[in-house]
Amino acid sequence: MAAADQRATASASTTSATSASATTAATSASASAAATSATSASATTASAQVPRPERAAHEAGEGEGEDPCQALPRGPDHEEALEPQAGRPSPLAEPEGRQDAEERRARQPEGGQAVERPSDSKETRRAGETRLVALLRELVEIESPSYSAGVGAVASRMGEELEGLGGQATLLDGGHLRAELPGEGVPLLLSGHTDTVWPEGTLAEMPFRVEGSTAYGPGAYDMKACLVVMLEAIRLAGDGRRALRVFLTADEEMGSRTGRPLLEQAAEGVAAAFVVEPPGPSGNLKTARKGLGRFTLTITGRPSHAGTSRAEGVSAIEELAHQILALHGLIDDERGVSVNVGVVSGGTSENVVAAEAVARIDVRVPTMADRERLERTLAELQPINPEARLELGGGWTRPPLERSEGAAKLFERAREYGRELGLELDEESSSGGSDGNLIGALGVPVLDGLGAEGAGAHSTDEHVELESIPVRAQLLSQMLRDPGLA
Repeated sequence: MAAADQRATASASTTSATSASATTAATSASASAAATSATSASATTASAQVPRPERAAHEAGEGEGEDPCQALPRGPDHEEALEPQAGRPSPLAEPEGRQDAEERRARQPEGGQAVERPSDSKETRRAGETRLVALLRELVEIESPSYSAGVGAVASRMGEELEGLGGQATLLDGGHLRAELPGEGVPLLLSGHTDTVWPEGTLAEMPFRVEGSTAYGPGAYDMKACLVVMLEAIRLAGDGRRALRVFLTADEEMGSRTGRPLLEQAAEGVAAAFVVEPPGPSGNLKTARKGLGRFTLTITGRPSHAGTSRAEGVSAIEELAHQILALHGLIDDERGVSVNVGVVSGGTSENVVAAEAVARIDVRVPTMADRERLERTLAELQPINPEARLELGGGWTRPPLERSEGAAKLFERAREYGRELGLELDEESSSGGSDGNLIGALGVPVLDGLGAEGAGAHSTDEHVELESIPVRAQLLSQMLRDPGLA
């Protein structure tokens, strides 16, 4: 982490970037602290039944915890390369003016807090920046790890933009954002998140920068550039778009612990959902995602002196070794089922037969049928040593997103639009989870991976390809006009 004065510098930068939403951010900070307190406790259940606490599992979803890698050092050539090269146009063309916000104002949803929009919107562009790059930089420079005040600040800033596009935005408890935009027909849901995995202070050593047509920075790819794609797509869709509902989760990187029930409410009555997570490595869209479970296996043995009375003890570590082999035996690459014992601990000293050992387990399944089968198998785990005791805790944090008929129709229409833009899109299944898993479990057709292209999510090389932003925005805008559903 950076020194205290570096954090102060980063904090001052963030404060300047978000001064228009300071009041909302303060409210979000209080709500975020309450959410953290409410989710800090965890329950462990016996091995007779595998728990299924999808909404309140202790083990969070994708992106839990801080990134273990060191922050990318700022080299002497890392000054912001924001001015276009001589004789070369900027990769992001300046868009046309905004539509009249009052003509497209939507009714504010019940509950929550209205987003305050300042009367004098400020411009913070640097030399050579287009509007989209300036907005991306502004969002990246609002540090927003899960359960921090920054998630509310990003949500408030997004709310301002959505209201400028004719919507009515509401900041909800926990820093989540919901917005309604008027249009034709049954609404479409646009889903994204405002949180990142990066702790506050990261910007001091890993600042936002642009090199050529690539932008770097914490959260630039996952998923603040994707939020820019969402806004630009709404603008491009214009008056011919469908009615839209936007929901931005504040704790998606932690499994949407507090966001899930609000997301489910937002998904009620929508015709389809578009998730603006990044596309696959080849730019492909996602019609399926694996379900994710996080479990803890605790083994209790009996301690004894390792030298004088070893036979009187029951080694929890020895029992854990047998159980790890049994768990990894559940891996089925052909079916797409993965089980990984990623963290183990146990024992107190070299000369003591271990009385306890613990394993933390990641389980991923492509279908609900696989999930039910794994549940039964985990519930039936038995100790090799009858004097050892097993206890299984945790549960499923995200259900599988299975490819549906509706998702197939959405993809085919997106493929048609993509070809018009010079994109040859395929569909794929992702091993990682998103809020699309939660929406799809409600029976809503979901098309995922509609965000910006890039790489290095959750790593010090995180970056986004700027030239993909207007293209992906154009693709999504077409889907907002006609998603291909009857």
